[in-house]
Amino acid sequence: MIKIKRPILVVAIGYTIGIIMGLYFNFSIVPFYILIAMIYFIKRKLIKRKVKKLNLLNPRRYFRYFKLFLNPKVLIVICITSIISNTITIFKNNKYENLYNDEESLSGTAIVISEREEKEYNYTYKIKILNIGKENCKNTYLYLKVSKKNDVLLEYGDVISFEGEFQEASGKRNYGGFNYKDYLKSINVYGTVKVDNMKVVEKDKGNPLIAFTKDISNSIKEKINSFMNSREAGMLIGILLGDDGSIEEDIEEAFKISSLSHVLAVSGMQVTYIISGMYVVFKSSLGKRKTKIIIIIILIFYTALTGFSPSIVRASIMGILIMGAGLVYRKNDIWTSIFLSLLIMLVYNPFLITNVGLQLSYLGTIGIIVFNKTVFQILKNIKPKNKKYEYKINRKVIIAISKIKEILAVTISASMGVYPVMLFHFNLFGTYFLITNLLVSIILRTFNYFWNVGCYNIFYLFSNSRVFIRNIGSVY
Repeated sequence: MIKIKRPILVVAIGYTIGIIMGLYFNFSIVPFYILIAMIYFIKRKLIKRKVKKLNLLNPRRYFRYFKLFLNPKVLIVICITSIISNTITIFKNNKYENLYNDEESLSGTAIVISEREEKEYNYTYKIKILNIGKENCKNTYLYLKVSKKNDVLLEYGDVISFEGEFQEASGKRNYGGFNYKDYLKSINVYGTVKVDNMKVVEKDKGNPLIAFTKDISNSIKEKINSFMNSREAGMLIGILLGDDGSIEEDIEEAFKISSLSHVLAVSGMQVTYIISGMYVVFKSSLGKRKTKIIIIIILIFYTALTGFSPSIVRASIMGILIMGAGLVYRKNDIWTSIFLSLLIMLVYNPFLITNVGLQLSYLGTIGIIVFNKTVFQILKNIKPKNKKYEYKINRKVIIAISKIKEILAVTISASMGVYPVMLFHFNLFGTYFLITNLLVSIILRTFNYFWNVGCYNIFYLFSNSRVFIRNIGSVY
């Protein structure tokens, strides 16, 4: 019996194929599979096999190598999962197109599920529809656009009654331009309601846990803004919490041109710091098992704190799977972790596949896994041609060069994964990306080292009960 190796990977590939076919071609994949099956069986039953001849140009000669990777069970799983995801995607896409009509008058009740976002002439909120007098509209999400002239300022958890005009999101107007409609689909938003009349009916009706994390997030933002100027505060808030609304355009453009956009977004870097720091702090006192449980809880909390950004959800799910594998005494498989996290996100919302942050996050990670060993081996073999220079180089310098080669290998590998996406979406190709990413990687590794040392020292300081009591007393 043929077993499927890494079944999660196979399911995720099939699910992704179905979404792509439904999203970009908008037709059912079932007739396509039926046609392929009919052609295969007709060819097998009716056409007589001829004597094979050596033909180097015949593509059938090389197709046999793919059979090493595919078997009937794999093909069946891919077909079934792609049909399921294709059907879901087409249904949701049609729902997005037909649920609301542009310039339609809407009135009803909704609950505010986001913080206030300030624009030039208005405030924008994300709302969840409770009752609007139409079928299939309950629990759908819209953006609420409120003029700054309106005195009512909404907060998370407010239940409101409103009257306004629905505005459909615009698609891509120019080649390579931003597709606002696809972006809204990726966050489950159907469009915008421009409010004419609105009032608050009830307060504090949101999820208490989400409200708690939002209070902490707002507190962190206030603290950062109180001791830093707006430019620096915007960058720090973006790096820590994933809120890029305060980052100034010239800074964002400079990072984009330098191929350093990933630095301004919450991603695997922050998750790595959390895991390494918490491991240093709790491992010796609580043991590995309890430490992993604490890390899982902290990762879930941090994911909620950052607003469930796709890149941080990917990294957090992978971190939780790695910790969970240790809890059940199983060896973690990196490919299963990657594609299980992708499958979870796409099952939740198939349109997330169009999210640029998700694409960069996954392809960068896959690039490191696939290319890192080969790239490092190539860099490792680069040595001085004249052997007499090898003996003159200090041992510490050799170790430093080896570390730089490791960092450079990771940078090149990740860039090989993300650059096709960056070229497609941003039409940019930074020729000096190796230098900028190498410098940033060295800085981040140095920071990670001092972060771990700092976490260890803080834990050592507070591990002594007398010192702990003395420090607590000094706080008060």
